[in-house]
Order: sequence, then structure tokens, then C-alpha cells
Amino acid sequence: MTTVAEPPKYRDIPEEDRLKAKVFFDRGNAVAGTGNYEYAIEMYISGLAIDPENVEAHQTLRELSLKRKASGGKDTFKGNSGDDSFLINNPANHPAGAH
Repeated sequence: MTTVAEPPKYRDIPEEDRLKAKVFFDRGNAVAGTGNYEYAIEMYISGLAIDPENVEAHQTLRELSLKRKASGGKDTFKGNSGDDSFLINNPANHPAGAH
């Protein structure tokens, strides 16, 4: 008889740590309201370092990243340098004859 491995469980985050993380999330929400998405994202990342199981915070971080991108900010999903010139300069990315 084979046994089925238990799925990984969520980390039990102490209430004190959840409250510390909430301070970062609240600050992120406040600065996001001013359009400072870069700093808001930093606050959410800091909070998630303390409370990584907070699904709502992950969802808000995604929304903030999309808002930052829509407002002309950097794309969270680009390479480390944010340099996408390889897409423009690569002939494989252009239809034949278009330059």
C-alpha cells in the first residue's frame, strides 16, 4: 500500500507578525492612493516578507504592479535590467521587410 504525501501546509504566522505586516500593507495602500506605485510595491513586498501567506496582499501587489505599468512605470515582469531593446533589435521579432 502506498501512502499519499500530505500537501504543504500554510505557515502559521503569529498574530504579532501579521500585525507588523499589516502596517506595511496599510502604508502601501496610503501611498498607492497618491500614485506612488513604486513605493507602495516596496511596502507590500516588505509586508509579504513577514506574512507570505497573505493571499489578499499578493492580489493587491499584483494590482499595484499592473497600475504602475499602466501609468508608464517599469514592468515588473521584465528582466532584471528592464532593458527590452533585445525585443526591438531582434530581427526575428519583426515581419519580413518591416524595420
